[in-house]
Amino acid sequence: MRRLGFIGLGQMGSPMAKRLLQTERNLVVYNRSKGPLELLAKEGATPATSAREVGQKSDMVLLSLTDGNAVKQVIFGEEGLISGMREGGIIVDTSTIGPVFAREIAELTRKEGIKVLDAPVSGGPEGAATGKLTFMVGGDLDVFNEIRYVFQILGENLFYMGGSGAGQATKLVNQILVGIHIVATCEALLFGQSQGLDLQKTVDVITKSAGDSFVFRRDAPQIISNSFSSGFQTYIIHKDLRLALDLISRKLPLKLTDEARKLLEENLKLGNEKVDAVSVIKVLERLMGTSNSARN
Repeated sequence: MRRLGFIGLGQMGSPMAKRLLQTERNLVVYNRSKGPLELLAKEGATPATSAREVGQKSDMVLLSLTDGNAVKQVIFGEEGLISGMREGGIIVDTSTIGPVFAREIAELTRKEGIKVLDAPVSGGPEGAATGKLTFMVGGDLDVFNEIRYVFQILGENLFYMGGSGAGQATKLVNQILVGIHIVATCEALLFGQSQGLDLQKTVDVITKSAGDSFVFRRDAPQIISNSFSSGFQTYIIHKDLRLALDLISRKLPLKLTDEARKLLEENLKLGNEKVDAVSVIKVLERLMGTSNSARN
């Protein structure tokens, strides 16, 4: 059993770390803001003062950060993780940073004798808290098999996808579908509203029909109540669609992806960065000249 560390105690990182604490009592944690760090310390984790300290006290470190720049800073920056880890250490990056960043980080850490797996997740905070995440893993297969037990604490569905960056590419496939499904759900229910339909009855029909999806079932209640959670935060979905478009746009025009990104960008301008991306319905309402009165 390896000594574990965890860096990044945000919306996904905190429940993942708490889940690890149920079976792995020797968990060292670090987060830039102190609040989540103090909460994890109360639950038995050992707080660190820097990423470097986590590296010094861990054989394997999981990351859950916002983007590729944040991951690079935590690993290679001043007081970074790489300066504290011993040769042979393992980093598991559960962030969504895209395959280019993942391959670059894997190559740089390899020169320092550190192994990296890109292992983005799907399942949201609920899946993180209950150990039902889906992992999409890229990197060395032997390393994946060696630490499989950690993935099994956190997730139900483990997929090894190939070399470095393959996990990130797979996550972007998922995020393209999520982003488009969010916009499609909003557009479809606005159409139903325009036709005078009872939206709840309409949702009941669709969940038993071919148009059903996980996103539809998750987002339709928020649309009807006109109340948006912080689940699939707008800025995160927008960031992930940008990653996909920047990676491939010159070779493969992702028209639906780009349209979803543009609408989410307009939603960011409305101040909806940290609320659920389904709040993009506000943008569509403006474009359609409709109101939300029928949904209240």
